[in-house]
Amino acid sequence: MDETGTRRDVSLGAVMQAVGAFNVLDGIAARTNPDPLGAVERAVGFGERRARAWDRSPVQMTLGFSDGVRLWAVRYSSEGRSRTLYVSADSATLQALDPDNPRFAQMSDEDRIVVSEPLSDLPGAWLEVPEATALIVQPGADERLPFRPRMPVLQAEGREGDSRRAPARVHT
Repeated sequence: MDETGTRRDVSLGAVMQAVGAFNVLDGIAARTNPDPLGAVERAVGFGERRARAWDRSPVQMTLGFSDGVRLWAVRYSSEGRSRTLYVSADSATLQALDPDNPRFAQMSDEDRIVVSEPLSDLPGAWLEVPEATALIVQPGADERLPFRPRMPVLQAEGREGDSRRAPARVHT
């Protein structure tokens, strides 16, 4: 509720419109920002702050985005109870566990499948992405990083400042 006692619902559209002041969509695009995950963390941090001002629980998400080379997948909830997110262990495991599956047969060593629920009950095929975690699927070793929303640092001209952090990298 706002200061007048009126209930306010915070929609993603409203948050994106408000966050537009520092052009979050440009910030997410890896072509224009070497830290797209940081841009999402700033957008979520902004949304959480606005929603909490209205006594709302702002964010419940599993999110995926790509620059054509890497895939970022995020599992996060402001309340710490987000919906599930899974990644395939590796293509060889999927192919060995289900050799007759034509989709698995076409996978390369670098391919991963990211899903909200496991596609099958094949033991060892799916790894749950932990709460408040960002997964980066990329050539070479994939990474899991803590997802930490934070408020953007706004400069006088209304553009985002450098509020990046140096994340601890955990190779999977």
